[in-house]
Amino acid sequence: MAKVTLKMIAERCGVSTAVVSACLNGKNKKIGCSPAKAEEIRKAVAEMNYVPSVFARSIRTKEVPIVGAFFHVDSHAWNLYHRYFQSNLMELTFLLNKEDIEVTFIPYHSEAEQLQRLQRAVAMGMIGGVVSNILQNAHRDFCCYLKECGLPHMVMGTPAVKEIYSTSYMTDEFDAAVERLFRKSNLKYCYRVLIRDGKPVFFPMGATVLLNESEEPLAVEEITPLLNDSYFIIPGHEILNYLRYKKLFFPHILLCEQTGEYQPPSPDYDLIVADCMPDRVCYIATVLSNWMKYEEKPEQIHYSAFNSDAIKIYPRLQEDLR
Repeated sequence: MAKVTLKMIAERCGVSTAVVSACLNGKNKKIGCSPAKAEEIRKAVAEMNYVPSVFARSIRTKEVPIVGAFFHVDSHAWNLYHRYFQSNLMELTFLLNKEDIEVTFIPYHSEAEQLQRLQRAVAMGMIGGVVSNILQNAHRDFCCYLKECGLPHMVMGTPAVKEIYSTSYMTDEFDAAVERLFRKSNLKYCYRVLIRDGKPVFFPMGATVLLNESEEPLAVEEITPLLNDSYFIIPGHEILNYLRYKKLFFPHILLCEQTGEYQPPSPDYDLIVADCMPDRVCYIATVLSNWMKYEEKPEQIHYSAFNSDAIKIYPRLQEDLR
């Protein structure tokens, strides 16, 4: 059965498609359509089972009760049932559903894909709000477009773009937790791994395991003889993925996810994270609901949630021998 269009209704009633559209939106008086003709049009709409286009209405009104939830997924390790998605995506969906706002999950693997999917969703009028985590070192283009398009939004992390509404954690105990893990490892040396000019460099950590960038970093060649006696602190899965790409593997890794979001535990590394906190999810849901329904923007550009229990430590998983 062919889909009923405005043109078909207009032909049946002997009017233009503009008149039919005006009647469906309650604006028939503005275009001089008589009550009798408006009633005839509404009757034809009912009899012909006309279904209005949600996308067309979205583009016209810019009022869409749907939040696009952009979450980074890693091709090596991600699972929709993992605690991260359960604590963020699922909980956020339940909270927004209570406010009659739907949530559409939009996964991305890179900033280019993240930006492309946002641009497509906005152009088609598919979403009326955005919540997104970000890649720590690759999010400027996405955030600039997010600010430009004007949609209600909340970024999970600390964006390097001004005037972007965002929320992150205050984790003053993070370095202390790193120090405890290093001491527990009983290893001799500790290095923080950073990327400089496309190459990994290794900064020696002091007795308190705090980064001292005044010291000269070491190159891969200088580190190689110390591999088995060293603890390598990697600040973020982006750097870890880059090392994997370069085929650089270390026996003792502590993956630290502080400002960005994170990968699940693995046999490849110990993991320490600022884990999901219910108050941050509630804050995001409240902000987006008020902004989308009442046009009330949050008072703060950046909101820092704090909870000492948010520091979570996950020792490396044992290899599955099945």
